[in-house]
Amino acid sequence: MIPALVVDGHVTPVLHVSQIAEALGLPAPTSGSPSRDGVEAAAILDAWIAILREADWEALLAPTPARGRSLRNLTVNVFHPFELLPTAWSRSEFSWQPVDDGVRE
Repeated sequence: MIPALVVDGHVTPVLHVSQIAEALGLPAPTSGSPSRDGVEAAAILDAWIAILREADWEALLAPTPARGRSLRNLTVNVFHPFELLPTAWSRSEFSWQPVDDGVRE
């Protein structure tokens, strides 16, 4: 699965975060900051966990309206790539197979 944005009925596959600003008609950031990006990513993951703690088990297993995937499956899909980042940075390879998310779930 490749993430995508739909703006005015036009679908833009997002292969890199640098495409998001352009697709939304926003100015591109002048430079990235790995430290800042890591802090912001951690905050997003912490918020995700806080919301999950409030949900009951049935809600985690129910299919979502948009794609019919459970929140449990989406959680694996969001968190597992972060687990792969240290290897990606140290070895310059990112081996993520989203089709394996069901097994990891």
